[in-house]
Amino acid sequence: MMKIKKRHTIRLLFSFIFCPKEFVRTADEFAKQQGSESKSGENKKAQSFSARQTNYLRQALGKSFGLVFGVILAGSLSGILLNELCGPAGKWPARIILYSGIAILLWATLGKGGWSIRSYSGSTLPEQVDDLIFRILHLLGAYMLVLAATWQVAAVLG
Repeated sequence: MMKIKKRHTIRLLFSFIFCPKEFVRTADEFAKQQGSESKSGENKKAQSFSARQTNYLRQALGKSFGLVFGVILAGSLSGILLNELCGPAGKWPARIILYSGIAILLWATLGKGGWSIRSYSGSTLPEQVDDLIFRILHLLGAYMLVLAATWQVAAVLG
């Protein structure tokens, strides 16, 4: 199996994000160099597979960026609103929110089903529920961390 040379990493990341067609061509060439396809039919399958993988990864990154932005925005607005309605964050309320956020993130990470419940396709109902719970808990934990931080900072900045 060939490895990507470190000097090409930045160029590959750039083409993945900004020039997906070029990245797919590079992925197809990489697959050919590995010798994983021997027939033209397998070559076409590999090429379409590279394009599907690239599209899937780009969509997943875009969706996750939107979720991260939304959580930060919601947590920030909530922290500012709490500061306006309730005044500066007290020592204990902010700590409770902060530690609860940390606990939820740890709970999500440590409670993940992982490989023990994984099927080959990854599409069983328990797997989908596990992924959904993981994402919801991560978003909630991150929201609480941003909320606690913003509430404390909003009081200082006024």
